[in-house]
Amino acid sequence: MNILKVFGWIALFLFAGSLQAKKIEIIDIRCENQECPMGVQTLKPTFSWKLLGDARNLTQVGYRILVSDNEDLLKKDIGNIWDSGRCNSEISINILFGGKKLLSTARYYWKVQVWDNQGVQSKWSEIKSFQMGLMKQEDWAPARWIAMESVSPKDVVYPGFQLAGNKVDYLEKEARMPQFRKPFQVETKKIQSATVFISGLGHFELSLNGKKVGDHFLDPGWSKYDKSSLYVTFDVTDQLLSGENVLGVRLGNGFLHVPRDSTRYRKLISTFSFPKMICKVHITYADGTTNDINSDHSWKVTQSPITFSSIYGARIMMPLWNKGGGIRQILMIFHG
Repeated sequence: MNILKVFGWIALFLFAGSLQAKKIEIIDIRCENQECPMGVQTLKPTFSWKLLGDARNLTQVGYRILVSDNEDLLKKDIGNIWDSGRCNSEISINILFGGKKLLSTARYYWKVQVWDNQGVQSKWSEIKSFQMGLMKQEDWAPARWIAMESVSPKDVVYPGFQLAGNKVDYLEKEARMPQFRKPFQVETKKIQSATVFISGLGHFELSLNGKKVGDHFLDPGWSKYDKSSLYVTFDVTDQLLSGENVLGVRLGNGFLHVPRDSTRYRKLISTFSFPKMICKVHITYADGTTNDINSDHSWKVTQSPITFSSIYGARIMMPLWNKGGGIRQILMIFHG
């Protein structure tokens, strides 16, 4: 009798354990290997996730991905941009998007559900988002490249090469870096999202209402500037104010232009152009209306306190350059 009781308890324990094992959780879901990427530059982004469960030898045997342009729809399990349906596959890394065409600057929401080899269907994962970048050159319009000065074609030097001396007077005088300023108005209604797309060559630092945007340094990455340039995307939704706002951009040379000063060390000589920038701020309001702020002739520019790239002259700081009031210098439009 006692033996039967022991076996009964063992059977009950194993049964309870088997019930407990039938749990599966989806964690660490990512698009393009990031949690919530911005500036996605492909029409076929990839999706990945990990599984967490108590059972041994747990594997995925199927998945279903939903993508929507409306988070409320996705909460109702409606993927109006892509519903993959159940796909019988063990793969959970770099699943290619297969839905409707993705639009520049648009924000999308997604989630995933899986089935395991024990017949368990998971709950839906948490919802994550991704935002598209500016997919074509035309998407930047009407934003334009702007600069404080342009380089004469005869002084353009690329690719860079090693050379001692070779002073060029007017190129030396332009060692001072530019800073740009743009006041703009935000309507007094709820903002759904606000995104900055910006390329500042050779390097830039962006501020909004006097505060640095992001935690990056030495943006953007280097490239062969006569062929291409990189841009960076920032979410500034929480930094915008109702009424007047001010964008500020400071530029540095980087490898875009190496000043030809024989008194300073340099590894090479190169001049693609003087520092320049292009910027688009895309604001979407909760009522569906949008507004763009683009770099153009309305931006103001002056010399910054940077007396030489990465060397600051604090004696001539301008505390109001990126706030209300401040500089009013006419800007030159850079063509090309």
